Amino acid sequence: MSEEHETAIIEMTTESSAYRISPVGIEFLCELDQQAWSELGAKLGKAGRSIGFLIGDWLNYGEGKGEWGNAYESAMRITKLDYGVLRHYASVAKNVQLLTRVNNLSWDHHRKVAPLKTEEEKRKWLQVALQ
Repeated sequence: MSEEHETAIIEMTTESSAYRISPVGIEFLCELDQQAWSELGAKLGKAGRSIGFLIGDWLNYGEGKGEWGNAYESAMRITKLDYGVLRHYASVAKNVQLLTRVNNLSWDHHRKVAPLKTEEEKRKWLQVALQ
């Protein structure tokens, strides 16, 4: 498996001695040096690039479980996200296969290739974007 397809685990500590992350922001509890600030930014960037796919894949999985009821109604209640956002995440996740996705590109890059007909076309344009 190539580097861009390696599994990336998002490790987001919600509390540390230096900061506290809440649903509405980050509270800095002490001064960060540049390295700590950069490391936190890298984690935030990974989370930001991944969240659309994580929620989209999760929702598509639930939607495949018809016996669970309406996945979108449940997802809106559970995530507190509106239908349009959820539908957008699920559509891109469904139309760009996991093995086609590139870790170092944003969800928006993948959104732009999602309408293309083949995974080969999607991979081609994602590689162009990567370069």
